[in-house]
Amino acid sequence: MEAVHVRAVLSDDARVERASGILKALGHPARLRIVGLLCLDGERSVGDICRALDLPQALASQQLGILRLHGLVAVRRTGGFRRYSIAVPEVADMLSCMTRCHPPNG
Repeated sequence: MEAVHVRAVLSDDARVERASGILKALGHPARLRIVGLLCLDGERSVGDICRALDLPQALASQQLGILRLHGLVAVRRTGGFRRYSIAVPEVADMLSCMTRCHPPNG
């Protein structure tokens, strides 16, 4: 990232607050895993998410609510189901960056 761009972001209080909120929203392991799954696989139902990540439905629903509150996931209702997807595609770039910053132990 260019130094000029970083300075512009850091000098804008609203952008700093938004970035901080995104980082807080991704700060829970279940939320991070949900976002990662949605980035990789696209739109999923709560049941799909629970099965893929081995999460209890109540936990997945709670964490999806937090992600929605922060504007990171979108929900679409079809029939009796809610389908979740990434609302901010750039989050995938953040996840990729995080894996480069902290590679798995080899």
